[in-house]
Amino acid sequence: MGRIAVVVIIALSMALSSCATTVGREPSWIFGIYDSALQDEKYICSVGSGKTRQDAVNQALSLMAQSFSVSIKSVQSLVSTSSASSDPAGNDSFAESSILTEDSTLTSDVEEVLGVEIHDTYKDADGLFWVRACLDKDRTMTLYQAKVLELEKDMNLLINEARLDTNPLSSLSLMNKARIRSTAIDNCYDQMRMISKNSYSSKTPLVDAARKEILSNISFDIIVNCSDVAVSDMVYTSVSQILSGFGVRITTNPGSCRIVVDYQLSPLKMEGSPFSYCTYAVGYRLSCDGEDILSWQKNGRAAGISEASAYNEALKESLKMMNESLSSAEL
Repeated sequence: MGRIAVVVIIALSMALSSCATTVGREPSWIFGIYDSALQDEKYICSVGSGKTRQDAVNQALSLMAQSFSVSIKSVQSLVSTSSASSDPAGNDSFAESSILTEDSTLTSDVEEVLGVEIHDTYKDADGLFWVRACLDKDRTMTLYQAKVLELEKDMNLLINEARLDTNPLSSLSLMNKARIRSTAIDNCYDQMRMISKNSYSSKTPLVDAARKEILSNISFDIIVNCSDVAVSDMVYTSVSQILSGFGVRITTNPGSCRIVVDYQLSPLKMEGSPFSYCTYAVGYRLSCDGEDILSWQKNGRAAGISEASAYNEALKESLKMMNESLSSAEL
């Protein structure tokens, strides 16, 4: 059975408040949530319970976030292990095993919910706490509208700065920041849509169009320094694919930007060890108009049952790290 966990982040725009904790007859909101004080036409409510009041508050807030958006994600992981042993004759043998595991996580897609208040708290005869959280629809819409105006102002300033910036990579970095704002606006729109049932137009296509305009003026040439021709070709292809995925053009002539990759693999034999080893030193420098913008480097060592397998393992390990670093760069 997969493990179920609720993961939510709640940002309260107002201080959490509550009526005094009551004891005695169970209030109707435990079973019906809404009542004459908090009607569903004007409020969104959730009820949580727990051994402590804080546990009850946490559950109520989690349920509030889930009422906006929930998804279930199933993740499969392949865990591999290897072992080495020697028989009495001194012969080495190697074995590998793999286990497939699966975890299911119940996740709210909502990063924050504005305007949530704790309206009621009740402690029953068994000592269990009950809490009702509420969100005033009209008041919360005002909060979201104010937040959208602020985010849109920042987004437009960043787009204008990006269009005026003469450095293409710096311009692109500004556009990435603008896109973060547009995504935040779209997240607000998702929640405003749920509250008001009105429709809102996404701001992201506007940012993507401006970003595409900037990308069309950027070209990259790639230089790989490596003594192994086959490895050099592999690295060149990998870097080309990543850069092309960002939307930039790859050219064999000098481009507006350049990435220089240094790749070194060196076999290593350790006395007394049944394994072979290979060290690696890999790094790249990204420049634009002759100015270095970004650099990264990594040294390490990999092992294998033969020199060839150690070499291949070092290549695989170092190439993966370089690709992850380059893929996460702000291009």
